[in-house]
Amino acid sequence: MPDPLALHYTVRVVDSALQIVEVDLTVRDNHASSVQLAFSSNAIQTDAPVSRFRIRSATGSSGQPLEILRENGIWRIDGSDEMQIHYEVHLSEGQNKGVYASELLSSCDPGGARFLGSDLFLFPLHAEAGSLDVDYELPPSWELVHPFQTAPTSASYPDLRSLYFSVVAAGEYRTLSRTIGGSELVLAARGDFRFGDPDLMETIARIAQEEIEFFGGSMRPRYVFVVNPHPRGDDRQRLHYFGLHFVASMAILLDPRTDRLSLQAEPAQIIAHEFFHNWNGELIRQEDYEMNWFIEGVTTFYSYKFCQDARMLDGGSLVRELNERYDNHYVSNPKRGEITLAEAGKTVLQNQDTTQLLYSGGMLAALALDIEIGNRTDHQKTLNDIMLDLASRATRDAEWHLTREELRASLADATGTEFEPWLQSYIYGLEPLELPDYIRDVSR
Repeated sequence: MPDPLALHYTVRVVDSALQIVEVDLTVRDNHASSVQLAFSSNAIQTDAPVSRFRIRSATGSSGQPLEILRENGIWRIDGSDEMQIHYEVHLSEGQNKGVYASELLSSCDPGGARFLGSDLFLFPLHAEAGSLDVDYELPPSWELVHPFQTAPTSASYPDLRSLYFSVVAAGEYRTLSRTIGGSELVLAARGDFRFGDPDLMETIARIAQEEIEFFGGSMRPRYVFVVNPHPRGDDRQRLHYFGLHFVASMAILLDPRTDRLSLQAEPAQIIAHEFFHNWNGELIRQEDYEMNWFIEGVTTFYSYKFCQDARMLDGGSLVRELNERYDNHYVSNPKRGEITLAEAGKTVLQNQDTTQLLYSGGMLAALALDIEIGNRTDHQKTLNDIMLDLASRATRDAEWHLTREELRASLADATGTEFEPWLQSYIYGLEPLELPDYIRDVSR
């Protein structure tokens, strides 16, 4: 691996109405003969459109023009030591309206912006960053809310992954903060809702308290929750609430009609789900999308658990929701019986049927796994023990990843039994999952 590079970005909003952003990238300490620039995919669009990024110029340390070559979505710029690269980002370019929720990440308008790093930043391929700083030149009255903020309009990222997997709020956002378990939780909200910002902050804080206590500590010193109205909140055929977790930041989209009481229903579950990903997904990181059923399904299972623990969800409501998801999102799902849960994880968020199969089916698998662990250990062990064991393994070894074999080993260690046949039937096969009778019977 070459020596680490020093990277400095300047992000400039030049036309918020047309969603055009300019970026200046300074590359220092480059000892190779060229730099290759690439973009990262995100959780929704596996291939960002090349046309979104338009490199306008590249110069060397003496101001001399450098040759720019592009092939297969990668730019090569010949030069060494230090170079200045100027490019434009057209955020609206290449949005595929047919891809589920593809327009729900980065957005920009005259009042503010929500930026996902993978939509903004080109980065050197096959390189490490020794330093990684970003300055933001924003329109008047705009303010920055950033998980790695070092000054009012500056940030310093710990690594390249954090650069392109973080959400940033800029503009006319309202902010509140709370310290829980040694971590600062920052709410950045924009838009009109029927609930108040303090109500949402209290919801976030109560859930974060439960999850931090479960794992015995927080992952990062600062988390940012970027909350906007759902652009399709009034469409009954679509989800009214949506969330994604990115490193130390979360993008949350809520139906504007949500009132204070409704916050403790689905919005609370979305928040619990995304915050739990700080451990299951961020710390416990999968090797590939084959384990997405565990990352998303188990996280959905625990989102219900922690909403119950925070007294935002009672037993009767939980039973109704489990039955509704089972009937509407799993049993009647046209993808069930066609693809396994492991296969669904590889195409999650590409369409609604696959997404609902993964999340609801994965949640059912987590519930079934929890019951199976209890039955095999005379109720001395639960899925909690597996989660804490996996978190411990990931903490001890930064290179550790969750795989089918690692999960099987954790289950075997906890129960003294072999779970491979169970996994083969329900996760990697098409054996249908059932809700336990005690849950089904209550609803009948």
